[in-house]
Amino acid sequence: MTDPTIARLVQGFWRAFLDTDAQGPAALDGWVTADVAFRGTLGIAVTGAEGITDYCRQARKVFKDFRVDVGEVIAQGDRAAARLTFSGVHQAELFGVPPSGRRMEYDGMCWMRLDGDRFADVWVMGDAAEWMTRFRELGQ
Repeated sequence: MTDPTIARLVQGFWRAFLDTDAQGPAALDGWVTADVAFRGTLGIAVTGAEGITDYCRQARKVFKDFRVDVGEVIAQGDRAAARLTFSGVHQAELFGVPPSGRRMEYDGMCWMRLDGDRFADVWVMGDAAEWMTRFRELGQ
């Protein structure tokens, strides 16, 4: 059974991630360690709250109204995994597919490691097969 505290921390991190658009790296205060490692679906690895903020900005360049919804969270000890759903309006080229102006949604997962009550490592992976299918559909 997952500790409900960890599930709340995972959900809080993703809310803060999206809040970096308005608040910058300060949105992540209290959620991540100073040297947090973040590897994202776009194939980019960054460090620290500033790096995560830059990553979120890049995602928002590709997807207007970018969202991350947290589904099931499974945790054990200092590790958590969560099912994620990403969505937004495709407004910039991604993986060679020109902007379509259409809303898309795809699934993903994240694996996270806590250091105390802050995340020290976050690894996000979108469902590549689903992306490619959706992006091909958008390109038609």
